[in-house]
Amino acid sequence: MPLAHDARHRTDATRDVANLRDAFSRTAIRARGVATSQQFKDAQEWLRERDYRAYLLACGRLDARTDHMDPGATPFDLVLRYVVGKTPNLVDQSALGGFEDEFVVCHRDARADARWDDASGAPGSLAGADRVIGGLPGHVVISTRDARWQRSNVCALGLGGDERDRREATAFLLRMREAAMTYARARGWTRLGLYFRFFGCEPEGEEEPGIIRLHAVNLARAGPWLRRTAKVNLPIDDVIEALGGARASRRGAVLIVSPGTVETIPSHAPYERSVDALVDDADASESSDEEIEVLIKRVVGANTASAPPLEDDVVIPEQFKRHYESVSSAKNVRTAVRDVQDQTMDGDSAEASGAFFDDLGWLRAYKTLSSPAHVQRALREVGQ
Repeated sequence: MPLAHDARHRTDATRDVANLRDAFSRTAIRARGVATSQQFKDAQEWLRERDYRAYLLACGRLDARTDHMDPGATPFDLVLRYVVGKTPNLVDQSALGGFEDEFVVCHRDARADARWDDASGAPGSLAGADRVIGGLPGHVVISTRDARWQRSNVCALGLGGDERDRREATAFLLRMREAAMTYARARGWTRLGLYFRFFGCEPEGEEEPGIIRLHAVNLARAGPWLRRTAKVNLPIDDVIEALGGARASRRGAVLIVSPGTVETIPSHAPYERSVDALVDDADASESSDEEIEVLIKRVVGANTASAPPLEDDVVIPEQFKRHYESVSSAKNVRTAVRDVQDQTMDGDSAEASGAFFDDLGWLRAYKTLSSPAHVQRALREVGQ
């Protein structure tokens, strides 16, 4: 009888461990998302009280002999197979510079890349490809060649909780952040978002079962899916801060990448908004498929006295800044354009008006901050 009881107890314990992801999904932490430093701390503390390594073993994803994630586990994790060399990775790694011995760039599914501007709610990439024929994707993942279980997900970084683990995890993240910036510079990106997905917080169909992924996103080409996944996109700086490291960006900011420096400009800080507010926005008829709250709204014309302007910045006439700073939909672009027309044509010469619209510099700059499809539609509607 005692033997049967012990066997039953072991079976129940194994079942509980294997269902760890489901148990996390039922928590209030998962419901409100893990996209800030504090939420990361709360979620990791919850996980620290369970046996995450035992979960990986129970799921058959960890090789107990090596303590490394198993690339042969099914279903396959393609990124894990890329980084350990089980599946050829055709992506050029030279853009990582001196970091290619430690990190790996992987492209996402081409079908997800094609849906980057799909406003219907279907999962897609967080940004569109470069605006050239055959342009490289604007959303890639960067992973590590270190396949130990402590690199299986961002949740496992410093999970042990002691100071040595935290310092080692922080140093790893600082190198990863610099690798991502090096890649962004090589691609010519100037506005960069770097996000993790915490264990159990991935959107449906985008689970990350094998190895950590840093989602590197060209915010100049951001699409609707970036906003829709805001509550589960965990910025790398929030993780670094939670582990005791130094941020490269202020809270609510994205990374501004230039050839030699990295600067920051505040954004709309969407991560501090409530889930109810996000739901309300998604239901709003005017902007549900157009507003992308996580984009920078004040890059061009912002007060950047502490840093020289980027070469491709365009100075917006003072009287139009108030419109530019709020535009995030075709409707607002139309309003701004029409105000320009009214102010330049009322009492001014047609020549002055024409000179402004021959350049349209401020709208071209806006194209780098939002979906080009929205801007193009607005321009067509005002006859430009």
